[in-house]
Amino acid sequence: MGVLGTLVFFLTTSTCLIKPIEGILPKGTIEVLIRDEDVTTPRIYHVSIAKFSSSLPFGKASPSLKSTLAIPPQRDPLLCNEIDGLVEYTPSSIITEEDYYVGATLLVPRGGCTFQAKALAAQHLGASSILIYNNLSSRYNLNKTYENNTGPSLDPLEQISWPPNRNDYECSRGSRANSTSGWIPKASLSFDPLPYNPHKNNAHLSGDKSTCANTMPSWESCTSAKCLLTGEENRKKGLMRACCAWDIHLSMGFDSTLTSSQINIPSLFLTMKQGDDLLSAVKISPSDITVELYERSYPQVNASSFLLWFLGTSVTWLACFVSGNDYRIVKRIIGREVKNGRGMMIFGVNTETRPTAPNVNTAPAIGSNIMEGRPMVRGENSFDATMKLSAKEEVKGGAITISSSAVTPPSSPLSSPTAGSTSAVAATGRTAQAMELQNHLTVNSSNNAMAPESNDAINQRNQGQHQQSNQSNSSSLEITVYHALFFLVFASAMLFILFFFKIYALVRIFYGFGCSGAVAQILFSPFYSFLIRLAPFLSPLKNSACLNVKFCDMNNLRYIDALSFLSGYALGITWLYVGFTSTDPSSNIFYWITQNILGASICILFLSLLRLNSIKVGTVLLVAAFVYDIFFVFITPYIFRGESIMISVATSGGPPAGDLDFCEKYPNEDECQGGDPLPMLFAFPRIADYRGGSVLLGLGDVVLPGLLISFAARLDCARHLLEYCTKKATEVSEDMRRQQHNHQRQRNSNETAGLQNDENDTPEDDSDGTFLEHCKRHTFIKIRQQIYFSFSKGYFYPLIISYALGLLFAYIGVYVMKKGQPALLYLVPMNLGTMICLGKMRGELTDLWDGSNDIVKADRVVRRVPRRLEALESAVESAPAAEEDHDEVELGQYT
Repeated sequence: MGVLGTLVFFLTTSTCLIKPIEGILPKGTIEVLIRDEDVTTPRIYHVSIAKFSSSLPFGKASPSLKSTLAIPPQRDPLLCNEIDGLVEYTPSSIITEEDYYVGATLLVPRGGCTFQAKALAAQHLGASSILIYNNLSSRYNLNKTYENNTGPSLDPLEQISWPPNRNDYECSRGSRANSTSGWIPKASLSFDPLPYNPHKNNAHLSGDKSTCANTMPSWESCTSAKCLLTGEENRKKGLMRACCAWDIHLSMGFDSTLTSSQINIPSLFLTMKQGDDLLSAVKISPSDITVELYERSYPQVNASSFLLWFLGTSVTWLACFVSGNDYRIVKRIIGREVKNGRGMMIFGVNTETRPTAPNVNTAPAIGSNIMEGRPMVRGENSFDATMKLSAKEEVKGGAITISSSAVTPPSSPLSSPTAGSTSAVAATGRTAQAMELQNHLTVNSSNNAMAPESNDAINQRNQGQHQQSNQSNSSSLEITVYHALFFLVFASAMLFILFFFKIYALVRIFYGFGCSGAVAQILFSPFYSFLIRLAPFLSPLKNSACLNVKFCDMNNLRYIDALSFLSGYALGITWLYVGFTSTDPSSNIFYWITQNILGASICILFLSLLRLNSIKVGTVLLVAAFVYDIFFVFITPYIFRGESIMISVATSGGPPAGDLDFCEKYPNEDECQGGDPLPMLFAFPRIADYRGGSVLLGLGDVVLPGLLISFAARLDCARHLLEYCTKKATEVSEDMRRQQHNHQRQRNSNETAGLQNDENDTPEDDSDGTFLEHCKRHTFIKIRQQIYFSFSKGYFYPLIISYALGLLFAYIGVYVMKKGQPALLYLVPMNLGTMICLGKMRGELTDLWDGSNDIVKADRVVRRVPRRLEALESAVESAPAAEEDHDEVELGQYT
């Protein structure tokens, strides 16, 4: 139940979405063409677009807005006279005055009135667009008392409303050494007319050679190269304090007093640096300047969406493919043992030499014996439910021993040094990915006799192997209907807890440490095992125990295990550190690559632990998840004032609560935190997109459909194993019959010719051509048969294709609807519908609904073959060693 409960953390991001764009982005582009004689010099500025602005053409390739550049009339330099009631700009006034405003782009300074008031005046003048640039003088205003002439006579400096700290300027970078403030002689400044005289003061406050630059300790930290007066005075020294001015893009908002006015022209905002640069060009040659406006282009369908789609599909395929490794390993073991002449022991054949009629075919008995475990009559098969060996087996002191005559018939090909000298090997462990097989049973033989191992040592070792097998069998959890209902309740409760209590940091920590263990098992342990195979002198790391502990059912902790877990947790802790210390960790290449590795590892591990054995449980689980996703994404906004619980939790509480302009300057403040998605997902940054952000896919969208797909993968592997067992059992039966026939002939004939096999018993070489051509033809036929089985009789690959299509439809929905989509809305119908339709067409729906008997039979084979090999290994090791040299055989060859 604890394993299933942990799965719920993944489902908090069971949504396919694109990370929302936050902050103020320069979405507009101004391309200024300056004609100087025969040369045209372009200047490109990226600017922010006002909220009340009309839309711009997308990209330069589209028909853009081209116009000349103009400045406001001299009688209205701030373009605020109309809102103040001093003038009314109408079409008639445009005709009688300067008609070059019609269709022109107005370059207007900030200040005097609201942004929307300036845009409305430019629209009345007939301008095609307006560019509002930031400047120092716009940050000074007269206070209301002096402006209305209702207060007493004030000192001129007290009549000024100074720029607010941390809104328009910054005086400190955290220490006195990084101070971005300076002191300006008051006598060099002028405030006539009030509130600010830009013609005299700007020279002392702007540029690298200004007074502010000479008195500021950290002038290089002032990116705007401009200062604002704070109003603070040092009267004794006659100085005024100036600090570094902010020069960033602003979000020009609506004017609440002009709600009835519609702005139909593009309105863009320029920084002080951009405005100064453009003004210098206007003063030189205003008639030779052409302005072209358009929206910055970005990929309408980003390549990162296809890459994440491929990543999600690949991880799902790999995780489900690995879930069937039990059957593949046993299949390889059976094939290897049959090839080495020990197939009769694998399939429980009584190998005592006795006459058998040539026309008796024991293949069905052999196949059914190992899969069903029913007792057989003597002389046929004896691999019954109690895993008894043949009649030649003897129990001595608790150890099972087999006489040499019981292993192979005398004078048979199995008794030759090449076929029978290599000892049998015990196959233990669940999967090569989920758990490293710990005990490598090797037999090192020489011409000298091998001393038999003591009975106590054999019993102790076999007991440890059986304990490991039982632990691995108990590590997997078969999901039932009750688990599915528990999932629905617990997942809903977890979402509400995260939504109301905002414990997102704790979830990140739990997830990071949980995934670290998964990476150690799935990634580092196989990697170090591979290195050890390349460097045999490192084998003590894999075979030796560094600690003998009895904790969590572990008997020995090997060096390779300790190294793997140290590597996994080091990676996880580093990932957590980067995530908690970075302002935008998703833009860190180490962070998002490691996050995807952690996510893939935990998905593979969970799909090897959680298993469905019928589509009845899968249907209940997926339908519950389907309803769960729909409710928390689409229904909860109607309950919680327009806020979707799923989207809010997936983005760590939604976007920041702070003002965008403030958060653009101070992104590390508390009110500017939030919006970063929880890490239980796959993420891929947008490619070639100035807006930044990432494309996301929740791990729940891999694990939940993956449970059904892994069931299909295990079903296909189980059927492959059963067919393979039947095939090999037939080969073993025919081989045994042929050997008995040849043995009988050898007994009855004393002639030399009688010692040779009949030509009919020797298989003809049907190969035509070279050995390489034969291998190619055999491989092609095998691949063709595999493809045919996968799509005509199998379920795994059809479900993988349906999963890929469902995930593709989810991303199409994201782009079409411009909002995040619950991926299970698309994946559940595609996968569950495909499984049910294929089962109905093949007449297997009832068997799939209640649980396939093929998986039960294959699981019995998986349990019994390693046990029989263990018994055989113990018997061989306790018997006298053969005189021939034996090759060392490691169990690692079966994995």
